[in-house]
Parts: sequence; structure tokens; C-alpha cells
Amino acid sequence: MSVRTFTTRLPYNIKNHVVPTMQATFERWNKAESTLLGAAMAYYVLFSLFPLLLIILSIIGFLVGSADSGVRTFLGDLSSNTTEESITGTLDARERILLTLRESVSPDVANQIDNVLQQLNESGGQAGLIGFFTLLLSASGAFGILDRVVNIIWETQEKVQQKTGIVWTVLNVVIKKLVSFVLVLGAAVLLLVSMLVGIIISFAITLLQSLSGGALAQVRDIASAVPGGLFLFDSAMTGSVWVERLLLPLATLAIAVLTLALLFKYLPDLKVVWRDVWLGAILTAVLLAVLSSLSSRIIGGSSFQNYGPIGGVMALLLWMYLTSLVFFFGVAFTRVYAYRYGSYSAALPTAATPTDYSTIGGPFRDDQPGCRTREQRR
Repeated sequence: MSVRTFTTRLPYNIKNHVVPTMQATFERWNKAESTLLGAAMAYYVLFSLFPLLLIILSIIGFLVGSADSGVRTFLGDLSSNTTEESITGTLDARERILLTLRESVSPDVANQIDNVLQQLNESGGQAGLIGFFTLLLSASGAFGILDRVVNIIWETQEKVQQKTGIVWTVLNVVIKKLVSFVLVLGAAVLLLVSMLVGIIISFAITLLQSLSGGALAQVRDIASAVPGGLFLFDSAMTGSVWVERLLLPLATLAIAVLTLALLFKYLPDLKVVWRDVWLGAILTAVLLAVLSSLSSRIIGGSSFQNYGPIGGVMALLLWMYLTSLVFFFGVAFTRVYAYRYGSYSAALPTAATPTDYSTIGGPFRDDQPGCRTREQRR
């Protein structure tokens, strides 16, 4: 398709595809009472935040905290030129997390979280154990709200328990709590990696610059096999600052998209294929990035600071609430896209015209009777 054809059809595509899809997305998002359940989601996430950070920081501290830890020994074996100071500076995960909170929410919130983590850290291993069980309970509540909203948006029927009895009921509750804990912890780890990607990139460049001899030649050979890898390798070796500035946002966005795609695919209680979730994951990741940029200015410079210590909690709750609303909007978009253009759409004719394509699912509805059900797709 030529540029002229694309620009000519662009207004038509916006009018007949983009606008109806976004209208249907907003209607489905509003129908699920996302604003109400988003507040409950923020409440449970607030209780999950501190034990989650405590567990993750405890794991990081165990791995790289002591001088004789396995990670430090392994990194030291890779290169004798990598000093202890460079390892310590690049692996300071706690400062990176606090810096992200300062930029995304407000400095007051980051300072309060830092104080709480310092107090919890003084109790040693007991705090980690308490944090684990607290996270297990609070994560189940957050997952319950998340699972409910996602299935309301997808309009899935609640699963009927086949076996009854006290044993099976208790076992079902335990399994649900373990699944919720693993899912929330896994998503949190991926999001933490996205927050720490700057540290990872900086350390990788530092480690790369410290290599010499055969190890450096092997890395160069590997980089030459990747398109553009040799150029990035040479730029990193010369100490170009733009390498970090280019890789940081791209890597952060890629990890966020992957995390959202996993949640969009596996949270609904029905089969969702990968091609249905990628566009919604990209849209949600971009909206979350915009929200993060705006919230640091709006929330950080707002009147929450006038409320003292409680103002930080209010700002953090507001940030979590807005994040939940954006996430639910992404789920609604994924559902609408799946029923309009994805695996749940009606079978397209062999020579579909733009008019035929745009009417699939209707201008404001995404589930006309002609759409295929899950049983029909099997």
C-alpha cells in the first residue's frame, strides 16, 4: 500500500474502525463498574505493596548483599576488573525502586515507603516471614477483585464446582489462594525487572567494558550475528551515553507489554489466543507510561502534601486507583478486539470489503449473534 493510499484511507479507518472500537471499549469498561472495583483493587494492592517489596528486596539482599554471595562471586569470576564498588552501585535495587516511585508518584510517597522498609528490615528474617504470609492473604484479595472484573468484562460464566464436601471446598480455596499468590508475585517480579532494567543495562555495559581477551571476542561474535548488535557493541565499548537512553525505554516497554499480555491471556476463564492480546497489551503499556509521566506532575505537585504523612498514603492510593482503571480499560479493549477482529469474530468472507469488515460486531456492540462462541471455535 502506497503512502498516498494509506493517508487517503486513514480518515475512513479512524471513523469506521478506531472510533467504534474505542466506543465499544468504553461501554464495556463502564458496564463492568470498573470505577467501583478499581477502588477495591487499590485497597488490596496497598496492603500487598509493602510485603511484596520486602520479600523481593530480601531476595535481592540475600543474593548480592554479602561480599561472599554467589552472585558477587560469579560476577567477580567473569572479570577481575569489575570492582566491588561498581557491583554495589549497579545492583542497588532499593534506590532504583525508590527513584521510580519518586518519578511516578511523588517524593513524599517514596520517603514514606523507604521509612517503612527500614523499620521492617530491622526485624530481620521475621519480617520476611511475616511479609510472605501477609502477601499471601492480601494477594488473594487483590486477585479476587482482578479476576472478578476481568470475567465481568469478558462476560464469562462462573465455574461450577463438580465435587462437593468440606475437603474439596477447603482444597479449592487453598488452590485459588496459591494461584493468586503465584500470579501476583510473577507479575510483580516482571514489573520489578522493568523498574530495574536501567540497573541491568548499566551493569551489562560495565561488565562488557571490563572484559578482555577471548571472552570479549566471543561476545563480539555473538553481537555480530544479531542485526544492529555490532553497532550497539561498539557504542557500548566506547562509552556512548545514548545506548542506555535508547535501550532503557525500549526494554521497559517490552517487559511491560509482556507482563500485560500474560495477564490478558491467562486471567479470563476462557480460552484467549495470543493474537488477541498483543494490541491491547501495547495500548495499555503506552497508557500506563503516559499515566506515570503525568502522575508525577499532578499527584506530586498537588495538595496531598498539606495532609502530612497521610497525604502520601492518599497519593499512593490515587496512583494505584488510576493504574487499575487503565488496566481494566486494556482488558475491555482486548475483549472488544477479540470479538471484532480476533479469534472470536465472525468468519470473514473471502473477499471482505472495508464496509463488511467494519460492520462485524456492529458499530457499538462487539457480540452480535453471528459471532462464533468458544464451542463453535473448537
